[in-house]
Amino acid sequence: MKRLPIFSYPVAALLCCIISACNESDAKKQDDPKPTATQHTVQVRYSGANIEGLGARISGAAISTDGQTVVNNFDTLLPEANVSDVLSIGQVLTVYEFSTTISFENLRTARAPLNSYLEADILVDGLVKRSIRIDHATAPGTTFVTAKATIKPDSW
Repeated sequence: MKRLPIFSYPVAALLCCIISACNESDAKKQDDPKPTATQHTVQVRYSGANIEGLGARISGAAISTDGQTVVNNFDTLLPEANVSDVLSIGQVLTVYEFSTTISFENLRTARAPLNSYLEADILVDGLVKRSIRIDHATAPGTTFVTAKATIKPDSW
């Protein structure tokens, strides 16, 4: 077996140090957290069955922390018996509070029929963040059957 010249050992040691330093640098990059998003893409997916005549409505908005600015608001009456759709709300800043409300506005003191329901999911960047549902089990509130879901600025 042929011996390496004496000057090859320091070169080999130097290369080992460089490779080791690169591996540590890569490991640190993987450990660094991703930057926090300042806005998210929001959608509201809803569906309902046997809701004709119940005054079904879906609404929502993004509201600034001081309550002075309302953006991305929507309000839709759902007169059909069966519904299913996705509302693209758009980009919502993480400093805003986003809420969605579903309701049966014609049910002031009574519950919904047994086979009726309305439900909604708030999707943030394509993932379900909050879900709400009203049906026969939902008691009327102070004015009518309703449910609300909210994403606060600290829970995006």
